[in-house]
Amino acid sequence: MATDFSAGAQALGYLHQVRYSLYSLLADQRGDTQLYVEELDDVVRKNPGIDTLEQLKHHMDADATINEYSTELWRTLRVWFTQWDEGKLKPEEAVLCLITTATAEADSPAAYLRPGDTRDVKKARERLVEVATAAKNTSLTKSFAAFLNAKVNGTNQVRSELDQDRLLASVVVIDGSLTIDQVEPRIKQLIIGTRASNMDALYQSLEGWWFNEIVKHLLGGSKNPISQYEVKEIIAGINEQFRPDSLPIHYEDYELTPMQEAEHGSRPFVQQLSAINIVGMRLYNAVLDYYRAYEQRSKWTRDYLYIDDELLKYERRLVNEWRRQMGILESKLPHATEADQIRFGVELLDWMELKANIPIRREMPIGHEYVMRGSFHRLADTDAPRVYWHPQFLKQLKAILKPA
Repeated sequence: MATDFSAGAQALGYLHQVRYSLYSLLADQRGDTQLYVEELDDVVRKNPGIDTLEQLKHHMDADATINEYSTELWRTLRVWFTQWDEGKLKPEEAVLCLITTATAEADSPAAYLRPGDTRDVKKARERLVEVATAAKNTSLTKSFAAFLNAKVNGTNQVRSELDQDRLLASVVVIDGSLTIDQVEPRIKQLIIGTRASNMDALYQSLEGWWFNEIVKHLLGGSKNPISQYEVKEIIAGINEQFRPDSLPIHYEDYELTPMQEAEHGSRPFVQQLSAINIVGMRLYNAVLDYYRAYEQRSKWTRDYLYIDDELLKYERRLVNEWRRQMGILESKLPHATEADQIRFGVELLDWMELKANIPIRREMPIGHEYVMRGSFHRLADTDAPRVYWHPQFLKQLKAILKPA
């Protein structure tokens, strides 16, 4: 993780690991790769034949360097040599990547372990042996010991140069790597088939899903991998929501905040529902729809997904359909008494919640209904409501407002 010592740097290191793991999985060109987080390493990508283990190091300091005495180098090597001794790792069947935002100093082991023409495993080993045998840094004593000695049947044995070379041959140091803010544009470059105008909104949806998947993955003990195929399917599904006749849905699982629960009783649309005796879970669901629709419509606005005055036109459609249904009920239901009027209002609300299907665009994804229901409640949530349920509500409202 991050090698800086502040809490902010450490938190940034964890967030970098999660974001970089998405980039790492999408960039893997070997087919349906399986990804694990915090299993053998920070990030592990498994594919038949070769596994890729990635240790990620994120620095706040843009001028950070890595040399033969760097803690992040030695502790990473200790992890890999220990796993080898324990039979968890076979060097010939793995690529061991130290990915750091720091820059490797010239003539350092990290510089010799870079990929490319300057790679020299023998020189890297020689420099590491020099440091480990001098053993001046007591905080790295265990790391030096793991490099110099192998544990065999519970006893320490001097590790041969051949074995040191075997593991170092699998080690690749990728220095000057992407910082957390540089990973996002790289991920976007790997996403194809998305309009440029929709890319930011799609990425936010994808990363939100990814962070949630990582949480579930970690809670499951990192046992169940996340597949590259699954991620690509998610991207395709999000992409479909950005078609001209659709909009993405984000707040289907949204729950009320304590403040929203405390304040909703004073809202006009709740007073309307109270006028027809709506209480309990049905009232709670109505409040939930109201806030879900508010959050969703706000996000569409922030993401610039509306076309011209699309929202105003949608609200006019809702009002027109409400008027049509009210007219139908007026011809069928008497409402002379208060009980009749309440029954009228409940039937009108039943129609809105159970029968009406008025999406803002023609091919909305499954789960879009809360936008319609919540939008109806928003139209009822003003001092001069454009929608109401109790047929005499406007008269009642005028009577309440008149003294004031």
